[in-house]
Amino acid sequence: MIPKCHAALARGSRLERHGAVHFRVLFIGSMDSDMIVQGMFQDSGTSNWTKGFDIQVLRQIAAFTAVFSRYVHDEAKRRGQRYRERTDDFQKDILAIIAELIG
Repeated sequence: MIPKCHAALARGSRLERHGAVHFRVLFIGSMDSDMIVQGMFQDSGTSNWTKGFDIQVLRQIAAFTAVFSRYVHDEAKRRGQRYRERTDDFQKDILAIIAELIG
């Protein structure tokens, strides 16, 4: 998520200026710290910037991610926007998100 874009959407300025009907917004997060840590461990891709980090660092990253996801969830709910909680099935999540955004 690009912080400036998130901030603009969170304030609603773009939605107010252009009308909510022109946007399909779905916020995605995870409030489950254990699942976040597990996902970091399982990600063997070259783009996994957390590979090799100490478990304590991974837990801190996961805790921050979970708290920020709660914030995004609450803001989305308050503003009538959609939020989807991640599961442990990444591929299934991606397909469901795509279906929700284009459906």
